[in-house]
Amino acid sequence: MKKHLIFYLIGLAIIILLATFFYERYFENLPEFALANLAQVRAPRAGDRILVIAPHPDDEALGVGGYIYQAILSGATVKVVIVTNGDGGRFAATDKYKNLDPNSKDYISLGYLRQNESTAALAELGLAKSDIIFLGFPDSGLRKMLTKNWQVPYKSTYTKVSSSPYSDSYEPNVSYTGDNLTKNLTSLISDYKPTIVFATSSMDLHPDHVAVAAFTQLALKNQTNYTLYFYLVHYRHFPSPKGVQLSRFLTPPLRLMNFSNIWSNYNLDSNTVKLKQSAIGKYKSQFSDPLLKSLMFGFAKKNEIFTNY
Repeated sequence: MKKHLIFYLIGLAIIILLATFFYERYFENLPEFALANLAQVRAPRAGDRILVIAPHPDDEALGVGGYIYQAILSGATVKVVIVTNGDGGRFAATDKYKNLDPNSKDYISLGYLRQNESTAALAELGLAKSDIIFLGFPDSGLRKMLTKNWQVPYKSTYTKVSSSPYSDSYEPNVSYTGDNLTKNLTSLISDYKPTIVFATSSMDLHPDHVAVAAFTQLALKNQTNYTLYFYLVHYRHFPSPKGVQLSRFLTPPLRLMNFSNIWSNYNLDSNTVKLKQSAIGKYKSQFSDPLLKSLMFGFAKKNEIFTNY
């Protein structure tokens, strides 16, 4: 009986090891040396009008922070649109307000706090507060606004409201519908006429990020003469390695590389990498979660990568 048990345990251990090996291989990233084979993103220059669209405060710095800094140095115009205020962070709200069951006021306060963090982070990268636009839509509600709540307002499970409670929203008291979000983005794009647009990727594992990719493309429907790049934030084993790794490069997940999905690379000098790390450090409300903190600092590397999806 004991002999059978030993064989069973050995077999189980082998299965677990093999499963772990194949899982890691399935989600591994492109080796750093292979970055030379990726297309290179054109450096920003004077005359460019760059628009960065972020689902939550911090996404803009994680995905595009280095390019934003380099664009401002080059004399380009940069505007950042932040779709939600990231007010659905239960862990952050609990830690900040010492309330195990945060209420709607706590979440709204968190939204303002996260706005201030983005303003401070982007100031570190040289962007003026007047070039940051907060739309005030609901955290974790964007995907439903693409379908079920296109015309019928979505009610936030955190702030308990169906329209923006934020005094500085692009459209005051905007109702939480997909139609309104598309109109807001379309209006901004029509006025600004960006030549380069960055938005989160449809391959991202966060529903809000996938929705922002879709809303961005809807808003760009009637625009011409622009280049659109997507950046990835949430994916298994990405970025890798996590934590502060200023001498390493960011590489895309191999699973997301194919002939139709084209990745591009943009290298950053050491000063830009350090400034990006400093900007990421401004999002202190997120650092109460050590795993999230490690993930965020993992984006401060010697390059940024973008895709066409």
